[in-house]
Amino acid sequence: MILILKIVLCVSSSIAAYKSLDLVSKLKQAGHEVITAMTPNAQKIVSAAAFKSLSRNEVITDLFSDNAVIAHIALTDWCDILVAAPATYNLISKIACGIADDAVTTIVAACKKPVVIAPAMNTNMYDNPIFIDNLNKLRKLDNYNIIEPAEGYLACGAIGRGRMAPVEDIIAFIEKTATENIKTPVKKNGPLYNKNIVITAGPTREFIDSVRFLSNPSSGRMGYAVAEAAIKAGARVTLISGPVDIKPPDGVDKLLKVISTEDMLEAVIDNFKAADILISAAAPCDFTFSEKLSKKAAKLDIINNDKLKLNAAPDILKAAAKIKKNQIIVGFAAEDNNHLANAVKKMKAKSMDMIVLNDVSSTETGFASEYNKITIIKKGAENEPADYDKASKIECARIILDNISAMMTSKNNKRKGR
Repeated sequence: MILILKIVLCVSSSIAAYKSLDLVSKLKQAGHEVITAMTPNAQKIVSAAAFKSLSRNEVITDLFSDNAVIAHIALTDWCDILVAAPATYNLISKIACGIADDAVTTIVAACKKPVVIAPAMNTNMYDNPIFIDNLNKLRKLDNYNIIEPAEGYLACGAIGRGRMAPVEDIIAFIEKTATENIKTPVKKNGPLYNKNIVITAGPTREFIDSVRFLSNPSSGRMGYAVAEAAIKAGARVTLISGPVDIKPPDGVDKLLKVISTEDMLEAVIDNFKAADILISAAAPCDFTFSEKLSKKAAKLDIINNDKLKLNAAPDILKAAAKIKKNQIIVGFAAEDNNHLANAVKKMKAKSMDMIVLNDVSSTETGFASEYNKITIIKKGAENEPADYDKASKIECARIILDNISAMMTSKNNKRKGR
């Protein structure tokens, strides 16, 4: 399981700074939080506005300016890891010699967290004995981690070592370094701590014969992301999963793999009575076949079979609502038209406490995408839907859990008469 990280990204004045925009974008897609700091010369290559747009955070360019919203000490306390990418000859040498004369070097000087350095420079500069000595100083420090530059065509026209490592390699290196150095404690004082949460994820399959089935494009990523977020919130998670190609998050209390909608229904009902919360993020089939043929049938035999019909599949949330006591039920609605009206209708019909409306009208969000664009609607506040910008499914999971936590707190306060 990859940690969700708070990252300070320090950008210095290499032409590779434009690659750092891609680095920020991909880190955000993975659910990480990023605050960027830039040297004065880096701002001559890439604008701070570009990093602000991608990170959705202010960019630190000058510790004495208005956009220095967090002092350097507070910023290094906030982060889990600091990443210098690209790290120039000048920046690495300043760090090694203890120089702190701008926002970036001051932040690095104050950082006791793991630091990742991604060098980027001309080959001759990289081979300079003075630079090698400075880089080796950092290698000897416990919290400094160097990701070696790549060989290839350089901006100056030379071919050799000095290209900043590929963005995907840097991300893998960041996550590996964080996993080895950072232990994220489970929240023990939040409203979800020790709560039993049942989460469904992925599609179901309804077979017509031994090899053909009816299904949908659900990848299961949203449900698995919710499970991961719930575990980090201290909950005991039962994950009921349709057929997906995803590794379950570490810490799942119980993993139940199912195939059909009927299988998923049985698993939900069996576990719902002991649950505090049911989050139905799965996309079970709405239809099932009137009968299943025992072996693979010829196409014409299926077409000409008058007995084969589509029937409504069992409704999992309606069945859970019938035996509901004090549990919170959260469902999802994947809609591509008449979004709000359809979601509210579904929430009321299935006695949900909250519904997460997922806009699947665009290929940029929804089933096969890494992103969702969600709207959260709560029972009793149908006219006050909360819209959220397009975000990674991990980010969406945190938003969903935050809203459920608020519901739990409100419910507990009412019970205590507050």
